[in-house]
Amino acid sequence: FFRIAAILQGIAGRVRDGTAASVHAERAANAVGPLADMGWEYAKKAD
Repeated sequence: FFRIAAILQGIAGRVRDGTAASVHAERAANAVGPLADMGWEYAKKAD
């Protein structure tokens, strides 16, 4: 989860800077928070 969230955070930065190449970049950037939250919940359950 965290690796994908980090990649998407990079995409979010490019969206912010106006340098994103994909028309789907903004949608991908919006997935950062939910993926990070899912990763954190998964990590808290690990023993």
